[in-house]
Amino acid sequence: TIRRAHAVCPVTAVQNIYSMLERDTENLFPVLEELNIGLVTHCPLAKGFLTAAYDKNAVFPEGDWRGRMELFTEDGIRRHQAVLDLIQSKAAEKHATPAQISLAWLMGKKPWIVPIPGTRKMERMMENGGAAAWATGFVGDGVLGGIFAVLGFLPQILVLFMFFSLLEDTGYMARIAFVLDRLFRKFGLSGRAFMPMIMGF
Repeated sequence: TIRRAHAVCPVTAVQNIYSMLERDTENLFPVLEELNIGLVTHCPLAKGFLTAAYDKNAVFPEGDWRGRMELFTEDGIRRHQAVLDLIQSKAAEKHATPAQISLAWLMGKKPWIVPIPGTRKMERMMENGGAAAWATGFVGDGVLGGIFAVLGFLPQILVLFMFFSLLEDTGYMARIAFVLDRLFRKFGLSGRAFMPMIMGF
């Protein structure tokens, strides 16, 4: 558990799925807040669903596993249409994109939440980074100070995770972890912790 891990070695952040559609992680909020632990959220746009860019006729390229997900079927879209309508309404009101509204909502939940939306396109990265401008519509000024302090590092975090993704795709991540594990064990540490250590720096 988080408490047991934190008692052995202070935990800086945990990573978990969290978005408008995946909210089970909110059960962890009390302990994260109590122990001053940040939350790094992956899939904050629900694998692209919350960009409102896909409808029942969407066709995904070969190898894109979203084409097999129930979420992107006609039934899945219908069940979540109310959420999509709300996002699109807010986006039109704020002159933003649905992705920016989705990320702003998430960042507005707590000042210690940092989303890591995945992308292979620079324009999408710039769009996601623009979500900070819309966070003001969801939280008070006191919380905004903490959010913007974190957001200052958002471009670096996005680049860092794109780099990690590249290492993972090419198979070098496992090799680096193996080498660092051997090296760190000489100091009583574990190479499995090298990614959180890098992010901490």
